[in-house]
Amino acid sequence: MKSSPPVRVRNQEMSLWQSVISEFAVSQLKSSSKGENTIAAHAQDHPMIRATNAYVLSSDIENSVLKFELSVQPKSLNSTDDLNQYLSELCFHIAKAKSRNNEALEEELMGQYRKYSDKDPGFLTCATTYAKYYAKYGGVLKYNKWQDNGGFNYGVIEYEIPNDAKVAIIGDWGTGMPDAQWLLYNIMENIHPDVIIHLGDIYYSATPSECINNFAAILDEVFKSYDRIPVFTIPGNHDYYAFAYGYYDMVLGLNENTPTAVQPASYFQLKTQDNGWQFLGMDTGFDDSNPANQFNTFYAGPQLKNNETQWHRDKLDTFGGNTVLLSHHQLFTGNAKINGFESVYGSYPYLNKYLLDDFRYYFGDKVAAWFWGHEHNQVIYKNNLFGLPKGRLVGASAYEEMTSNDPYKQKYQEVPFEDIKLSHDNGYYNHGFAVLDFSGRNNPTDSVVTTYYEYPSWGDVNPDPIPGGVSELFQEKLSTSPKDYGPTVNYGEMIHLNLEGSAGFIAPFKNGSQYYPIIGTTTVFLEIQGGSGVIMDEDVVTIKSLENGLGKYNILGAWSTSKSLYYYTPGYKQQNWIVKKVFPSDDKEIHQNDPLYFINQYHTGQYLCPYISTGYSDTYLTTNSNVPAVWFLKR
Repeated sequence: MKSSPPVRVRNQEMSLWQSVISEFAVSQLKSSSKGENTIAAHAQDHPMIRATNAYVLSSDIENSVLKFELSVQPKSLNSTDDLNQYLSELCFHIAKAKSRNNEALEEELMGQYRKYSDKDPGFLTCATTYAKYYAKYGGVLKYNKWQDNGGFNYGVIEYEIPNDAKVAIIGDWGTGMPDAQWLLYNIMENIHPDVIIHLGDIYYSATPSECINNFAAILDEVFKSYDRIPVFTIPGNHDYYAFAYGYYDMVLGLNENTPTAVQPASYFQLKTQDNGWQFLGMDTGFDDSNPANQFNTFYAGPQLKNNETQWHRDKLDTFGGNTVLLSHHQLFTGNAKINGFESVYGSYPYLNKYLLDDFRYYFGDKVAAWFWGHEHNQVIYKNNLFGLPKGRLVGASAYEEMTSNDPYKQKYQEVPFEDIKLSHDNGYYNHGFAVLDFSGRNNPTDSVVTTYYEYPSWGDVNPDPIPGGVSELFQEKLSTSPKDYGPTVNYGEMIHLNLEGSAGFIAPFKNGSQYYPIIGTTTVFLEIQGGSGVIMDEDVVTIKSLENGLGKYNILGAWSTSKSLYYYTPGYKQQNWIVKKVFPSDDKEIHQNDPLYFINQYHTGQYLCPYISTGYSDTYLTTNSNVPAVWFLKR
């Protein structure tokens, strides 16, 4: 039986169009099959879905979404597939015109539509449905603020995880496809979890019907064969593409058989019975719901709503045990792009610095790990990147990646990962998930064994027989340890200057019109000058490179002659830097593991930070008052 994977696009308007097309196709199939077990997975070969998928895959998405540019005419009037693809495109634009109350544009597009109206299998009806979503919700995203719902206790799940429980983590699971359902069957049959946590994304846009058919109904079906357990889910970007009303209605009912486990918010705190561990699920989807974000070179993020950051910090400050953070979007990535090139954090394409700055303070002694999805892959990143003990991508639980997409390509050397990869077959990588086992602890805050598994993806054809069992990929322990800022750092020592706790450092200079330092994984020795003994918080220092080939041009400065910093002879005010602890304390001595700012004394308020220049492949250095880059002095 054919069961093609759904075509996914990271775009709100186009995803909502896919949703209404899918709903229409499913309703047609239900009518013809008397409503017997018809879901979106069964409709993937419906001609309207095929046509819309072809349109999505072939379109210039920027023109399709931000503009109203259309193909001149169908490629062939004799091809039903070509005509349907054109009608899907045309009616998508009609739908947008309707939703924006642009009557003149709608009438213009309808003039084009009338030429082919007798060939339309239902696309214009879908355009009306699309517009109704906007009319119903006013294009306003739903979000439940804790301030409006009783304060800091809102979002705290009363249900407590048993002390010997297993918690399964799945990501990007809401496809409604058969292999997603069978992955869950095999988790229940082979792992016997006590709790399931989903890291977000119900496709295409989490309409009310998709939240039921692609998520809640599948859980209901699986739990007919097993004892029902609590399920919690945070929203991804797709969960906001239909404005999140379907998501909120669904989560309220997921655990209605266990009233203490009801999840009222898009973020949550979930604790073990012994208060040794907590999960904090956060909502990163809200800020990634704008269809223009992916084309906006000035967009960076997503970031949490300010009030939600405050809520999570309250839970971290007041909880005495260890924490696992959960989000849909990545904290960092080895090969995707998080920030637009011209955004404030465009020189960190691999890092969500908003999230890092929100939670860096808690890494290590409070936060043991962070799990995220969004990329449809499973990746074990190197430990302690950006100060985080363990960052793990678990986003391949239902949407399989093609091997031709090379999801394990290392694009950013600053973010290395382990050589632990999902297996692949017939051009697709397997699905994956993680399981945290809280049994075997002698004390509440003892380490937790975490195992990563894979299950075969089905690709384009449902296998016969259905594969059973899951395969173990990797096992590790999650734990925290007391803060250790390491030994003090002295003036005149040979040190390396590390960027943000990544694998990136100030690297060998590039010889152009000046000697320009760059960021790379090859380290060079530097020396902090300007005093004697231990370097102290808020000292004024200079940074000297000990590289060969610089001669007397070896002091780093911020010059008005170039946006990129370069080395020059000593004696200039532009070479003076205020070294400042990110987290001030009574201990004024600078230690090896202290996160630091370097602020130029001459250019007031300007931070030393990375800089990617148009036309150049390397990352240089500059100063910017809006980019508080964090550095570490490493021996």
